[in-house]
Amino acid sequence: MIERIMGMPGLEISDLYMGTPNCGGLNGLSLCAAPGTIHFLTDEHAEELHTLFSLIEGELTPDRGIIRFNGSPALHAACFSGHAPETLFPEFSLAENIFFNQTGSESRRSALRLDRLQLNYRCRCLLESFSLDWEPQGKLLHMGLAQQQLVALLRIYVTQKPLVLLDEPSALFTDVEQAVAYRIIRRMRDEGRCLLISSSKMQEILAYGDVLSIIDRGTLVRTVPLRGEITEEELLSLLSGTCCRDRYPRSRSSLGKVAFSVSGLAACGVLQDISFHLREGEILGVTGLAGSGRSMLCRSLFGMEDCRMDSLTIHGRTARINDPAAAIALGLAYLPEERMDGAIFENMTVRDNLSLSSLQRFKHTPVSLDPVYEQYLTDSYLKKLSISPSQGNHAASGLSQGASQKLILSRFMMSGARIYIIDEPTGGMDVPSKIDFYNMLADLRNKGCSILLVSSDMEELLGMCDRILVISGGRISLECKAADATKELLLQAASR
Repeated sequence: MIERIMGMPGLEISDLYMGTPNCGGLNGLSLCAAPGTIHFLTDEHAEELHTLFSLIEGELTPDRGIIRFNGSPALHAACFSGHAPETLFPEFSLAENIFFNQTGSESRRSALRLDRLQLNYRCRCLLESFSLDWEPQGKLLHMGLAQQQLVALLRIYVTQKPLVLLDEPSALFTDVEQAVAYRIIRRMRDEGRCLLISSSKMQEILAYGDVLSIIDRGTLVRTVPLRGEITEEELLSLLSGTCCRDRYPRSRSSLGKVAFSVSGLAACGVLQDISFHLREGEILGVTGLAGSGRSMLCRSLFGMEDCRMDSLTIHGRTARINDPAAAIALGLAYLPEERMDGAIFENMTVRDNLSLSSLQRFKHTPVSLDPVYEQYLTDSYLKKLSISPSQGNHAASGLSQGASQKLILSRFMMSGARIYIIDEPTGGMDVPSKIDFYNMLADLRNKGCSILLVSSDMEELLGMCDRILVISGGRISLECKAADATKELLLQAASR
């Protein structure tokens, strides 16, 4: 166990410059993070924190400045990202994955040469200490993505490295899994490690943090102690410069006719007898624990999974969706959780990504498009996204996560879609981007569009939705009005 080093400076960052501010760069950043502390970092522009972590890890070299840990330039930090898949081995057991770096070699063979009985015993003791009822011998491939992320966090715990960098660690977690993750993180803090955590989730910061540093335009704005000394409203005010009392739009449109209705949906042996309806001008939330089938529901409705339905009606007419092309033709839009893999074409320009679903509107002849009309319409949407026409000609790979999600939503808005299926929409977004996105959803609702909002963020569902469905064990375990719901009620239904 690492001993708490009293009086040692921990992580010291002094006058750090890198790249261009406002484009993910740092502009004279200076801050300190003490051992035995959960030190959160938050920034309107998440790219700046990614740059900082890359500098601390040694992946990048600063233009100027000093980074030290306990007075030494040698950092040897343990790193974890809540968005990027960790280096785990699905065919290995849980115990082999957790203790992989304890073997003294990076090869898989060396991990397998460990005494299996001793390895499994150590793993079982570790899991029991965190109240995790997992089998050490179980293969990782049988675990869900969120559980695999917890395994990666346990691997960091057993490495005993004194400096730990966590980039949005709870991005894929429900509240239940987040609580498990922070049991591990708090244990590391209590053992005297220095934990630097980037997060855009205000409730996470307030619930688990000791100290918060706010960064803007590559420099430190303010460092504040937490422990009940600051409210979420005050944090939002510090971040945005104005008091954001209401993160979620309050306007509610009157509900119209049933726009979308499905009965008896079953898919891949996971979803069973799923039935619900969605009205015009309604946001219907869907939640559940990891592995409950939330994302599979989205893909099934959009024709991306083999499934059967007793009936499907869209705007009062019987419909059939066998593939995404049929879904789009019926006025459906799908924003997947994996945005860069499933919906953004990184090598295409921002403008071309935007117009991709509206090519039929720009037809001038059967074999050519009307470039003047296309540019006029895309320019109007780029303006709404605060993207200049010249930036619209750049590759989409340079967009932030928030800008990428708003681009996908705008693409379908431009195509005239009326029914939106949105999976984990705000994962990895900074706070201002979330607020912008919520306002876009509210605008769609007020125009009579229908939105199926799938999210593990229960505060988001309670703030944005009219009704909420909870999926547990592949079935709907609860349907209720958002006004009557609480986080406790939703968690209870998700755990059935």
